[in-house]
Amino acid sequence: SDVGSTAFSVCATNGNVEAARAFCDIDKTGDVNTLNSLGAASLHNAAENGHLEVVQLLLHRRAVVDVRKSPHSSTAGRTALHCASANCHVQICKVLLEHKASVCATDAKGATPFQLAANELPLVIGSQASTARSDTLRCLREAEGILDNEDRLQ
Repeated sequence: SDVGSTAFSVCATNGNVEAARAFCDIDKTGDVNTLNSLGAASLHNAAENGHLEVVQLLLHRRAVVDVRKSPHSSTAGRTALHCASANCHVQICKVLLEHKASVCATDAKGATPFQLAANELPLVIGSQASTARSDTLRCLREAEGILDNEDRLQ
């Protein structure tokens, strides 16, 4: 394709978990960590687009949780956690953090996932839940270990 995507990566990007599983079942996924010509891996795209089941499938298939977008990408250096955070996909953030994603990773511009979640306004593509941003920020703050006891009790 024009962005160097495989059929499997198109399924992952579009959230077609059934087709992605079928590719896994016949072992036709290729290297799930391969970057397309835009500099993104399937995990970046699934996380960015809010496809939780696909993210879980990719992690099960040994996707590298902190793989970074390539230097020529418009969002160079971002990890899947950056992608999920920027679009306030809190459940995906939680799964990535459970798989030891680095909450302190910085992209090529020096931004952390927390900073992206706090600064990416308005949400056009991301989660439209009314508490999406606050839930994502709370999740990332907890992962950073900076919540005080009063915040934890609320």
